[in-house]
Amino acid sequence: MKDALTNYDVHVLARELAPKRFSKIVRISGGYKIKLVGAPDLLYLPPLLIPTQYVISADRPDNLAIISRKRLGNRRITSVSQLNFDRILRFDTEDGSIVLELFGDGNVILTNADGVITYALHERDWRDRSVRRGVLYTPPPAPHINPSISYDEFAQIFTAKDAVRSLVRAGVPPVFAEDVCASAGVDKQTPVHDLTGDQIRALYDALLDQFTRLEHPDPVVVRQGSEVVDILPFPVAKYSDGDYELDHYSTLSEALDVLTPTLVSIAAQPEPDEERDMVSFWKKQRDDAARELAELESMLNEAYTHSNELLTAMSAAKSGAQPPQSFGPFRLKRWDGREVVYEFTPQP
Repeated sequence: MKDALTNYDVHVLARELAPKRFSKIVRISGGYKIKLVGAPDLLYLPPLLIPTQYVISADRPDNLAIISRKRLGNRRITSVSQLNFDRILRFDTEDGSIVLELFGDGNVILTNADGVITYALHERDWRDRSVRRGVLYTPPPAPHINPSISYDEFAQIFTAKDAVRSLVRAGVPPVFAEDVCASAGVDKQTPVHDLTGDQIRALYDALLDQFTRLEHPDPVVVRQGSEVVDILPFPVAKYSDGDYELDHYSTLSEALDVLTPTLVSIAAQPEPDEERDMVSFWKKQRDDAARELAELESMLNEAYTHSNELLTAMSAAKSGAQPPQSFGPFRLKRWDGREVVYEFTPQP
């Protein structure tokens, strides 16, 4: 079953989605639902993204849900775009953007109008970029393959073992790389050093034909019996024999939504009142903080009361002697001859 989108899928979705406003992000089991006005909600189960018409059971809001609503709630969406012909979808609003990275573990990134990150679901650093608050958002290096690639640029991508692997390495999704080879009449396992100029030209023409089909998609759900094998923006040769059935849909969004009932719990009732749920969330946060503060104050008071025992224990550890196992609410947790660690247990 399909568990991630390709850059071809994202290209089509960016053209299909035309939301008027951003509403909010709702946390659900296993991911999030991005609620839009004027377009289907987006079910985000990293790294899979599905435009859905289903009502999904909501969980208690987390930081992403709360912060996104505060900073971008009810903002008018000015554009939806794919970045670098990659698996990245960006929604631009009047004063910021929502960037969805749909690869690896996925990521949801909020930026201000200048493109500076104000929040990221996952903060990370790589050799060539950083995703952290206060840093200008920079996408990963773009794949070599894109709809405007020239023949001379295309001819330089054949650096892997064979034709199909070179296409995949350059950014063509595997099933479409095989289809390029089949359409060009080139054995996909042809070693790159054996490719002729005519074959490379045929592969290039077949790739351009795929890009043309992306502009006029014919979305299909590929089934084998009752199992959904794949979902594609247009049919490919791999699934053309009698072993597969193809269900055609008007949009890729509708085709992808076929997966929703098997991936999440569908709510039979309206979503809970998020405003009330957010109040409950913050009350719990306040209560937890108050409890932690009380425990910290208790620990400081006990440390002061037992300061002599603590100093004795540290001196013993430095000299290599066995420190006491316990005193007051403190219990020996670790001693390795160099340092001593005591665990504090609040007294009833």
